[in-house]
Amino acid sequence: MDTMHWTLPTDHPVFAGHFPGHPIIPGALLLDQAVRLATQHFALPHGSIKIANAKFLHPAGPEQTLTFGFDRKESGAIHFTVRSGDTPVASGVLTALAP
Repeated sequence: MDTMHWTLPTDHPVFAGHFPGHPIIPGALLLDQAVRLATQHFALPHGSIKIANAKFLHPAGPEQTLTFGFDRKESGAIHFTVRSGDTPVASGVLTALAP
């Protein structure tokens, strides 16, 4: 499995309202980053993949280094995982958009 790392700083605007006193990275932002990193890692055209499914397993917060793991299957589907250290944060599958 290929991995990439990402850390969201405490001063990122997303934390202003998500959630006051206990900031967490929104799931939509995690998925957006998974798509961006997979597109970059596999040198795919921008906008060529979509989220087929996703599970959120544990919240992640500011300054946590998240490890995104990618495993491309023969079918072309890309299985991804997001971890903070040994803690699973999210997982899912990315697939190609229909032409």
